[in-house]
Amino acid sequence: MKTKTISKLILVILISVSAVSESFTRDDIYFRAMQEEIERSLDGLILDGMLPPGYISYHIVDANTLQVRSVLGGIVRSQERRLVRFDNRTMILEDGISNENYLDLDNLATWSRHDHNIPLSGSEDDVRRPLWLVTDEKYKQVLSSFESKISAMQQQSLSREERDLPDFLPAKREITFIPYNEIHIDKEEIQELAGNISAVFADFGKIHASQVNVLIYDGQVFYLNSEGTMARYPFQVAAVLTTASAYSESGELLFEHSLHFAKDLSGLPSEEVLVSEARKVAGILEELTDTTPVAEPYFGPVLFEGQAVAEAFARVFFTEADGLVSARKPIIGDEQMIRFARDYIVENSLDLMVGRRIMSRYVSIEALPTLKEYRGEQLFGSFMVDAEGLPALERVSLVEAGVLNSLLSTRVPTPGVRESNAHARLALNRGSVRAVTAPGVVKMSVSDEAAYDLQVLREMLIQNAADEGLDYAYIVRKVVSPAARYAQEDDLIFRRQTQQGRDLPRTIQVYRIYVEDGREEPVSMAEITHLNIRSFRRIIGATKDMQVYNTLFAPVATPLFGGDFGLAGVPVSYIVPQALLFEELDVVPEPRQAIRKPPVVENPANL
Repeated sequence: MKTKTISKLILVILISVSAVSESFTRDDIYFRAMQEEIERSLDGLILDGMLPPGYISYHIVDANTLQVRSVLGGIVRSQERRLVRFDNRTMILEDGISNENYLDLDNLATWSRHDHNIPLSGSEDDVRRPLWLVTDEKYKQVLSSFESKISAMQQQSLSREERDLPDFLPAKREITFIPYNEIHIDKEEIQELAGNISAVFADFGKIHASQVNVLIYDGQVFYLNSEGTMARYPFQVAAVLTTASAYSESGELLFEHSLHFAKDLSGLPSEEVLVSEARKVAGILEELTDTTPVAEPYFGPVLFEGQAVAEAFARVFFTEADGLVSARKPIIGDEQMIRFARDYIVENSLDLMVGRRIMSRYVSIEALPTLKEYRGEQLFGSFMVDAEGLPALERVSLVEAGVLNSLLSTRVPTPGVRESNAHARLALNRGSVRAVTAPGVVKMSVSDEAAYDLQVLREMLIQNAADEGLDYAYIVRKVVSPAARYAQEDDLIFRRQTQQGRDLPRTIQVYRIYVEDGREEPVSMAEITHLNIRSFRRIIGATKDMQVYNTLFAPVATPLFGGDFGLAGVPVSYIVPQALLFEELDVVPEPRQAIRKPPVVENPANL
């Protein structure tokens, strides 16, 4: 009876929304189709006397996309496409237990026989049909998982706290409509831009491969769940990815890139800036081919500057399990899972450390999800409503003066964080969307007593190295970002190296700075190891000046794929100091991978 009442309430809301429209729109079709299928599934989706669904939600994303790829001034791919796809979440819920937070060999990698595409045009029934098929299939899958989970819980020795902690938190009904402004896409103009940027690399004969990708995802999300929460809001990405690679003298493949992400084209740099950056990428890469590789291990002070600060911050606090993102320890249904799927068994050791100091008392970290700009720069990761339809909070204190206050959380509680702070985020995945727990806008600040000018930090770096009896120290200015998309045959190796662990195995700009005279010498093939939260307990200082770093974020234990649209991940903005000085880190030679012979015949650009 309660389910039917909620369904009727949703229908009244939808009718009222349609009534204020001047004409019948595609929006109405999406919401009505979702409402009808939620109502039908809640009332009639029962298999062999088993439990019915306890919760159903849909995300429909309607997006116009453009992908332009250019190599050496020529266009090798140019595709405009409209994608209308959906994601479904169906849960069994009884006595606080759901089918989720459970892992066994059967649900480790699920797949659907049915298409998650929605017809680009057609009636409400045409939209309902794929929703119906996928929901029916999902219900059968989650019902099996629920029964297996109950059996596993009965056979395992769980603490009372683990048994009493609900799997999914209740939430009040929310209705959020955010205006959508279409991105004006001029395909010919974008092609010219990509061609002009990529043409730069034709002048650099040592470059093995290069490309420029300009990608636009101009989407609008329609969300509805069985509790009556509904939302409509933009989901837009504009990106320019300039990537290049070259062989070192020893045969190792070196990488360099320039990446820009924004919510629309106006948030991207001008063509003049992008061309200049491409020339800089090529110049640095050619310089690296002649640079001496790191040959001996180093342990001592290390200064991070620029992009490397943001990537190190992201890697430590948001990429792995033991970071500032809450993760519910799953019930394991099969002991083999512990051996074969270790990466999917996520448990955050910080979860039970709320209220304790975890890093330097100089450091504070806060989430500012609704902040749209910072000192005139657009924040790519800002959002007003999360993927579960909850309004975003203005501020969430994560770390205050080194003390852990909270973790980014959703409606799935953990022992240490028992309420949502609205950080269920939508990620691009195969041209559609997928809900994950992830940051939006995160700011790291350092107290005044540890904030210095950059030149002072460099002097402190040299002095600390001298105090340790070292001849030199290291400055790290750039590392390979997991958001870069390299198209060459080394792509799988590259992704594995840049996403595993908290080390920084793929550095780009690393400089040895000598104690004697302060001169800098570029080096290559350097790996930064043992970079973790403990490293942030031993920060000597940071710059007063801050920087914005917009990127696409890859959540822990959640594989995301580019699919029809090349990009995958969650839009995120990090606001961090321009430089950060660590008291002690390891810099070691990068382990040699399988070496491929460089091309036998010389690059024609050198002729």
